[in-house]
Amino acid sequence: AQDQEAAARAVGIAVEGDVDRLTLVAGDANGDPVAGAAAEFQYVTVTLADEVPVCDPSGCVDAVGDVRYRVTPASRLERESCNDAECSWLDVGAWDGVVYVAGDVRRLTGPGRIPSASVDPDDAAPAIAAFTRMTLASEEDVRITGDLTYEDAPCSTEPERDGAGSVTPAVCENQDAVNLFGVYSAEGDVLIGNAHASSSLNAPRDVTIHGVLMSGQGQVAVENYNWGSPRGDVHLLGGIIGEYYGAFGTFYSATGAPSTGYGRSFTFDRRTLAGYAPPYFPTVGEDGVKSILVFTFGQ
Repeated sequence: AQDQEAAARAVGIAVEGDVDRLTLVAGDANGDPVAGAAAEFQYVTVTLADEVPVCDPSGCVDAVGDVRYRVTPASRLERESCNDAECSWLDVGAWDGVVYVAGDVRRLTGPGRIPSASVDPDDAAPAIAAFTRMTLASEEDVRITGDLTYEDAPCSTEPERDGAGSVTPAVCENQDAVNLFGVYSAEGDVLIGNAHASSSLNAPRDVTIHGVLMSGQGQVAVENYNWGSPRGDVHLLGGIIGEYYGAFGTFYSATGAPSTGYGRSFTFDRRTLAGYAPPYFPTVGEDGVKSILVFTFGQ
């Protein structure tokens, strides 16, 4: 993740330690999640349990608790500065969409569902503003504990399987959508929180995730996938890249009904097939492919 770290220091946000919570919100001028109206800012709140350096284009400071940033549609990064209960936003430099964490991200979440008690994933308020392209790059594990949705999604439905086994494909007509999110763990896993005693470490039922999830040396998986009660499906719009296959749940072999963890409801974001990628996301260009080996016809 050296490329992401260097970019974050120059045109993003770099945290030199573990992050207790990272919250993303497509919000209005007051920081509230948008509901119907267009987002005015992309908010990024870094919550730290211990004092660690946080760096941005203006420099590094030792911080603990909440460090709040917001990004303008003109790609300027602003940091909240509070003094005697009065807060203002300071322009700290250009933004190119990368957040780097040197350790773990214990909780990654969007703003939540409206109302908060909703069990309907369609009630998730948007985490990624329509004008935002962003990559979260972590050296270690990233645990997703909340819905992460686009304000302007490229797909309006997801695949549906009927009783006969046939599939109705997703409707994805908004291929000009700009917002795109990537999560990259260099040495750890990208996890969906599940079956923890602390509810803050668990993702909601039928969690919705918009983005490309990548583990360079590990897996994208549901934590404790074979524990607890069924939690619905992971509704993913994007892609999964991992060194190893990651389990999501278990099911009863006799009936096919889920028994633990999450099921899968995945929609591939076709924009990435055309080369559209989150900023500073690990990719392989044509000159990086040294040779091709054909195993059998069609492979």
